[in-house]
Amino acid sequence: MPRGERPSDPPARLDRTLAAVAVCVLLFGVLAAMRARRSGEPTEPFVGARGSFGMLGSRDAERMRLAGSGGFHMDPVMARSTLEALLANRGYVVGATAETPPRQMPFDMAPSDLEGRCGVVVIIGEADAMIEEAGVVGGATFVAVDHGAFTVAMCGTALVHIEGHGGARTRAWFYPGLTPSMRVATGLSADALLAHAEAEALLRRLGYEPVDEVLEIPGTQRDAAWFATLEAPYRPATGCVPFVA
Repeated sequence: MPRGERPSDPPARLDRTLAAVAVCVLLFGVLAAMRARRSGEPTEPFVGARGSFGMLGSRDAERMRLAGSGGFHMDPVMARSTLEALLANRGYVVGATAETPPRQMPFDMAPSDLEGRCGVVVIIGEADAMIEEAGVVGGATFVAVDHGAFTVAMCGTALVHIEGHGGARTRAWFYPGLTPSMRVATGLSADALLAHAEAEALLRRLGYEPVDEVLEIPGTQRDAAWFATLEAPYRPATGCVPFVA
């Protein structure tokens, strides 16, 4: 996502969540088409799509998604297990460098395991801790959705600043195949690049595979405060073609 805003600016707070909702919502003008590899066309387009694609929420809001309207309470152990399970399910691999011992927030750190790679720095709070916000130094700072566990996306290693109260541990998780050069070539932020990869991994598990086609849709008009609508580039004669946006 475009970086540089402070958390007091609403677009900066929403950037990460909007990037992760990566199906059928235009956040960028670049779309990767996915085509079904099933032997036959589905009898109804997007059967079960809501349940399947609903898993593409923000990686930092998984406990909120699972809790629904009931909300969730501070539980660092559950926050850790939920976040780490989600990262593994979306294709991330834990870095070779061991998790750091707890340090008192605020503090800065630089993940060596992300040198030449793209991924996230995972921040896990101790039992009495509250993670408030974190971000790459010199970029945007994002308010933590779950105060027990939070991530900062990045390509390559850079200094990460973490604000909060109490102790927190950190460890890098990388996404195989994604490199800083890809971020530069596409012009996407680390958050957006990772969101695309997460969405495509899910679509593959649902039986889709990508086609060698990238579409750019210029001149998109926003019709609400932070949302935009998009006319589909084309419509299949039968079945469905999801687009990763």
